Amino acid sequence: MKTVQLEKLKLRIVNQVENSDAEEKCLGEYRRELELLMQEKMSHVEELRQIHADINAVRLKIIPLHNFLLNFDFSADGNCHQASGGEQTKIKDHGESISRGICSSQR
Repeated sequence: MKTVQLEKLKLRIVNQVENSDAEEKCLGEYRRELELLMQEKMSHVEELRQIHADINAVRLKIIPLHNFLLNFDFSADGNCHQASGGEQTKIKDHGESISRGICSSQR
């Protein structure tokens, strides 16, 4: 009778050890998956940081041009009525230099 009880106890212990080993293996897999997910998250965070930096760079280029252009009155035909010919060239050159700055900062 004691032999049967000991055998049942032994089987329960073996079963619990096997369950514990299986759970430990699963926990290891979960930890590896969590690490991969954290790496992916950090990659996305870095992408978002870069996007915000690009937006800010473009904004820093656009705001001065916008403020500069607010000082002039453009008609429907695109001519600047308050600027002389030399000033129109200056405005055009300023706009093109800002445009080049935006394009080079995006590379």
